[in-house]
Amino acid sequence: MYYMGNCMDSLLENRPGRQHITNYSTIVLIDSDEFERIENKGVGEEETFELIDAEVKEIMIRNQMVAFNNNYEDYEQLGIEISDYDNPKKLISFDNVLRYFNETNPALISATEDELRQYLPKDLPKLMTLDSFHFMSRFEDDKFNVPSSQETFQLIAKVLATQDPAHWKPTQEPNNHWSNWESGWL
Repeated sequence: MYYMGNCMDSLLENRPGRQHITNYSTIVLIDSDEFERIENKGVGEEETFELIDAEVKEIMIRNQMVAFNNNYEDYEQLGIEISDYDNPKKLISFDNVLRYFNETNPALISATEDELRQYLPKDLPKLMTLDSFHFMSRFEDDKFNVPSSQETFQLIAKVLATQDPAHWKPTQEPNNHWSNWESGWL
C-alpha cells in the first residue's frame, strides 16, 4: 500500500545499516514458505514454476488456512485463463489463485480497515473507498499523462478538497480489474 499525505504517522523502513521514512507498506498474503509448500514439485519435464500442486487442499493466507479449489473449470467460468504452456494438467498458477479469490472472496485478499488505517491519525475521517476506477498509465498513448490531466485524479482531488464523496461521478469506465490487464498488473 502507498500512503500519501502530510498527517501520516511515520512509516520507517529498516535496511541494513540505515533507517528511512517511506510511504510504502507491504501486507504479506502468502509467505515464501507457503509458496514453497504449495508449489508443484513435478518430476522430470512436469510443470513446476509457480504452479500449485494438484494435491494441495488448503493454502495459508494471512496466517489462516483457506480451502483451495484446484478445479480449473471453476476458474475458467470466471474468465480466468489457465495456461496450457508447460501445464498439461491445467494446474492453477499462483497469480490465478489470487484472481479466483478476488472474484469469490475479495475480503480475503483485500486490506482490512485496520491495515488501511495503521499509519493514519485515528481521528482522520474516512471519506470513501474506491475499488473500481479508470487507470491510465503516465506514459499511455505515447504521451506523458500527468495525474492532474486524468479524470480519476481530478475527481479524487475534488472529493478531498470538499470532503464530499458525492463529487465522485466518473464518466470513464473502470478498467482497473485484473481482467483488463494482460499480465494482471496495473
